[in-house]
Amino acid sequence: YLRLSLGLETQSAITLVSSIFDNDSYESRPLSAAEWTRVLAPGQQVVEQGPPPLPTRRPKNVVVLLAEGIAWKHTGFDTTDQPNPTPHLTQRVLRQGMVFSRYYSHWHASNQAIFSVACGSLPPLGGDMMRTKPRIDCGEFSQTMHDRGLHAGLFHGGQFSFYNKLALLGRRNYEVELDADELMRGNNKWQRMRWGTDDRAMVEATLKWVDGLPKNERFAALLISIAPHYPFDLPRSWPLRPFSGPGELPRYLNGVDYIDDVFEQLIHGFEVRHLAEDTLFVFLGDHGIQENEPPRITPGRRTFYEASLHVPLVMVNSRLFSLRLPESARRSNRVGGHEDLLPTLLDMMGDPPDPRHHGQSLFRDAGWPRRTFFGAMNGRYIGFVEGDHKFAYEPRAHQTEYYDLHSDPDELRDLSDKYPERMHQYSHDAMAIARGLNAQLSAAPVLNEKLTMAQLYSRFRRNVIATLEREGKATPCTPNAAGDNRACPGVNPLFEQQDRYIMDEPRRCLLVRVPEGATIRLRVQDPVTLSLLTSTVATVSRDDSSDTLFHVATTVDGQWFLPASVRPRQPEYVDHARGHDYVQYSISREHKGEPSQLCLQFDRTYKP
Repeated sequence: YLRLSLGLETQSAITLVSSIFDNDSYESRPLSAAEWTRVLAPGQQVVEQGPPPLPTRRPKNVVVLLAEGIAWKHTGFDTTDQPNPTPHLTQRVLRQGMVFSRYYSHWHASNQAIFSVACGSLPPLGGDMMRTKPRIDCGEFSQTMHDRGLHAGLFHGGQFSFYNKLALLGRRNYEVELDADELMRGNNKWQRMRWGTDDRAMVEATLKWVDGLPKNERFAALLISIAPHYPFDLPRSWPLRPFSGPGELPRYLNGVDYIDDVFEQLIHGFEVRHLAEDTLFVFLGDHGIQENEPPRITPGRRTFYEASLHVPLVMVNSRLFSLRLPESARRSNRVGGHEDLLPTLLDMMGDPPDPRHHGQSLFRDAGWPRRTFFGAMNGRYIGFVEGDHKFAYEPRAHQTEYYDLHSDPDELRDLSDKYPERMHQYSHDAMAIARGLNAQLSAAPVLNEKLTMAQLYSRFRRNVIATLEREGKATPCTPNAAGDNRACPGVNPLFEQQDRYIMDEPRRCLLVRVPEGATIRLRVQDPVTLSLLTSTVATVSRDDSSDTLFHVATTVDGQWFLPASVRPRQPEYVDHARGHDYVQYSISREHKGEPSQLCLQFDRTYKP
């Protein structure tokens, strides 16, 4: 109705409210190889400059830095920002690298980007793979590298538990998995930040890991930065603030400058170890950011505009891109995206491709030029980039947007009305890609694992050490005959398992009964259970009294985390790191009456 009346749907407030009810879905329809080739082929003539041919001798190792929120328009390769926010990157490209100037994230969200980068695939159009199908057998980064004889390491300046990244990345073939909580444990050198830690701690850990590897053996490292995440805070020990002035843009650009220097320190660390020539260094943004954007005829922060999706991809290696390479060959305008990264890396190292990857090497001319698909706002918008043009489609409203990015880089002039037949065909193509993608991801197999997340709840119940504390006295809770439940004074049984609808998703729930005036402590020390216990959500039954309030605090290997306050209808994320020795939950409540039940939901990926 709003879309048919006075243009009200373009108002930001209406867009926000309507997004609550939007739940776009695309019927799965498998595409044959020939159909994929057709829908991904540009509808108009595209002229592109491919990258230079690869030499015979290739680097043995690869180090990838996936940087948080780096928009192409705010790098030194294409910027009006002064001074240059990425001086080290631009200089590295001139001496020993190259840059892809038309490279895209398929979605304005870090989790979607992590999936595409790690799996060589387009991301799902709704939700993220950490929840929908985290154990997908996709040829993930560590598995692909391990299969080719490389040691694999994973390093994150943020927290794995934020959005449960290890649901997808964990328990594969990473020999080391370190995030901010692990990097800060017993280490006072680095400052704890709002979203994690100083990203230089991640660089230090990577170099230390490489130092410990057997000499001359190959390795691959994936680093996921947390800077420059909003609100663009930087470590106090970082002295450089080249950008000043009011608003958020200078703070963001200082963050870009910071991560540029972090990447330079990473490369320098390999140079002093005489490993740089044998190592391919890759810098790319996980997605862009909308800062200092011009007003558009279509209001709202639609996240398919260039600032959100157009990101840098920089390759550095003196063997591949020597000083003899002319400057004109150091930039390619081939349109690609995150799904192409992993196939490209394998090609650059001279390793065979993985048939599970859906992208293709940017260094192989076959299959190019090609459309790069994207989605936005939980699938409300879909579209693709081909050459210098971008097409976006809103299926529910049958509305299109079409921009010439060469003459209109800020996407201010929608050309849809000039090409009605083209828009009709492009809409069909975008829908076909979306449906084919859903079918592709639905049909993908999952890992054949001996231990699954579904087993976590039974392992937790069997291995937990439960204690009831009241008035300063601690009483152990007794296991039942089967060993899968506990009886505490006045509470029998302590646990009950249910499946509930939590945060708009079906989730498995371990209900814990907590008596009035008491605290229940749950301690887990079993290594197998700890390996799965990476993220927890707590919620209270909708049927409970409205004044029920639970407090849930965690202690991990001696480190105490801030407690979460949990009320009815308000699920809360319970902060904790992954434990090596133990994880302990301390649960108390403020509510008089019969014992209330708190739901601990360990597996954010459960589906019945």
